[in-house]
Amino acid sequence: MSEVVISVKLPASTVEEIKHGRGFTNVGEFIRSATIRLLLRMRILPQSFLVDRITGELTKRMTERREVFDPEKEIKMLRKIREDIWREKYAESSS
Repeated sequence: MSEVVISVKLPASTVEEIKHGRGFTNVGEFIRSATIRLLLRMRILPQSFLVDRITGELTKRMTERREVFDPEKEIKMLRKIREDIWREKYAESSS
């Protein structure tokens, strides 16, 4: 098994959305979940047990804090926050 290192640069606005969004633990957890979903969508992760293991580790660690980390839920929530922000910006600029 080989190891791949991914570096991600997020805009400051996205980092703020993650920090202030409900349910987000930190930026690293969000990036990890988004990366897993992207690799799955691109069919780069050939074995589902790898994803299960990664997700299982995240869930186990989060359960210790009495929270369960659900990557799909986090991404949907971030998209909703972004949509709300854009809706407000367009409403202000059009009036």
